[in-house]
Order: sequence, then structure tokens, then C-alpha cells
Amino acid sequence: MLILNCIGILMLWMSCASTWLHPASFPRLALLGLLFPVFMCINLAFIPLWLVVNYRRAWIPLAALLPIAMYILDYCPISIEHDVPKKAIKVLSWNTSHFGGNYEDKEEGKRLTIDYIINSDADIICLQESVGGGEVIDSFYTEMEKRGYKRDSYRSTQLLSRFDILDLDSIDYETQGDANGAKGNGSKWYRLKVDGRELVLVNNHLESNHLVDSIKQKYVSNLDNPEYDGMKESGRAIGRNLTSSTSRRGGQADSLACFAQRHEGEYIVMCGDFNDTPISYTYQRVNRELKSAFRQSGKGIGLSYNKRGFWVRIDHLFMSSNISSYNTYIDNTITTSDHYPLVSWLDFE
Repeated sequence: MLILNCIGILMLWMSCASTWLHPASFPRLALLGLLFPVFMCINLAFIPLWLVVNYRRAWIPLAALLPIAMYILDYCPISIEHDVPKKAIKVLSWNTSHFGGNYEDKEEGKRLTIDYIINSDADIICLQESVGGGEVIDSFYTEMEKRGYKRDSYRSTQLLSRFDILDLDSIDYETQGDANGAKGNGSKWYRLKVDGRELVLVNNHLESNHLVDSIKQKYVSNLDNPEYDGMKESGRAIGRNLTSSTSRRGGQADSLACFAQRHEGEYIVMCGDFNDTPISYTYQRVNRELKSAFRQSGKGIGLSYNKRGFWVRIDHLFMSSNISSYNTYIDNTITTSDHYPLVSWLDFE
């Protein structure tokens, strides 16, 4: 048991250490972070086992958590709700899956998605996978314009802001096109005038994992009917896609981190679909320059991707040290997209 416990601890530590390995150089090792919750559960399971077998050793799995306490809080933060300051601004970040594409009735999905965005009354709205047209979408843009929002789009992302846009540009990095050759991934920054201050906002949709529906369906079917050959086949297919996409996201995260360094001292917010969990190179690379709003004022794991079998938080909001977040949460009440919205209130110190 002691040997098995030590092996479990070593794997847990290695999953955290993998966040320091650049995915381009160590593509497979960089995926160890995905197994962080598995290794964590294994380690915690040893606590009751030791209490039964040899209670004097129950401290071993507990002590193993101390060196990685910050990673644990990144993955599952604990915070207390506070009153939101009156001058705080509300930010909504949401991958809408092309305005409700996850909903069975596409037109009804569009309507519910648009109603949610309008009723959110957010000051800054950052959308990803928001490509779409038609009468319903056009009327939505008209309504938002009447409400005083300024709009800009870039590839699959869109910004709707109550604040004036002073400047804007894209952040160049390597990305792969989809099956049709289009590039839906991308990052664009904006300089907004917020209550006399200038805020640098970056709306992101980092490299997708490019998992086609057939691979996802095979993986989910194996959850119901586990079968070795099927799990092996779908696991290899998912692994190949994750390895290549994680490698690209590593370079994209470097670009975002360098952008944050160039704007050090300013008010900075980066949000969107990062397609990586808190225990990943992508998240931790940006988090070393900025701080996570969910880490500061969120609670629990906060799963933002709602497809069955893919229980992860891959939507994030980062901010500079001169901004504080309040009551950040993942809103799981709206299911028109395969992502849940991320909501946070930000106050400028």
C-alpha cells in the first residue's frame, strides 16, 4: 500500500509539473494534466484506507497535497461571496456554438441564446463561435445597437461593449483551419474607455481540439458499453487530436503571455474559450502573467463544457493585478450551446 500510495503521489505531482513543459517539445507529457482529477481521487482514496489499515500513515496522502495546493485551488477554488461594488462592470464570456447550435431546434436555440445575452445586461460581452446570420441574428444586432452596444467581430469571435472602442487589432499566431479551410480560432484585442480608464480587453478562441462527431459519439458509447477494442480505438483517435492541438495552443498561450508583458501596468482582461483545463500549460502560462477571475472569486470545479464524458472547465477569464473579480460563476442554466457562459463582475482598484 505504501508503494502504491507513493506511485499515486508521484503521478499527481507529475501531472502538475507537466504544466511547465511546452507542448510543442513534450506533446504527450503535456497531456498528463488532463489526468489530474484521476490522480487526485486515487490519492484521496488512500486516506480512509490508511485509517483502517494503519492510521499512523494517514498523513502521507494529506502531506502530498501541500506542495500542489495552488494547483488544487486553480482546479477547484474556494471563495466567499461578497457584495459587488457599485462601479464594478459585468463581463459575460460565452462560446455560443454558433448561436445555439447545440439545441435540437436550431431556430429555438437561436432565440433562447439571444434572449439570454440580452437579459444578461452585461457591460462587456465576449462571444466565441458566434458566426451566424438570418433575420433573427440581424434583429439581435439591431436591438443591441439600440441599447448602446458597440460591436466588432473577428473570425468566430465577437465583442459587444457598452464602452467606446478606442483601438483594436488581432494577435497573430499559428492556427489550423477547419475541414473547410476556414480559421475559426483567433484572438483580438481592444482598447476600451471604461469610466475614465483605458481597459485592454482580449477576446480569445484558442485552438480547437478538432474532435469530429464520430469520434465523440464512439467515446460516449464506450462509457455506456465499455469494450476494450472500442475504447482503445477511440482513445488513440482522441489522443492524436489532443496532442497536435495542445501543441498549437502552447504557442498561442506564449503569444498571449507576451502580449500581457508588453502591456504590463495597464488594466488587462483576457477571456474566452481557451480549450484547456486549469492544469495545463496554456492556462498556467497565461496565469503566470495575469490572474484568474474564477480562481479569485469562483467556487467549485465550475465545469464549462457540457458534453457528456468531457467534464472540464475550458472557458476562463484572466485579469491584471490591478483588477478584482467578484462572484464569478459558470451559468449552467442555459444549455443551447455545448459551453456554459462565464460571468464575472470586475472592479478597478
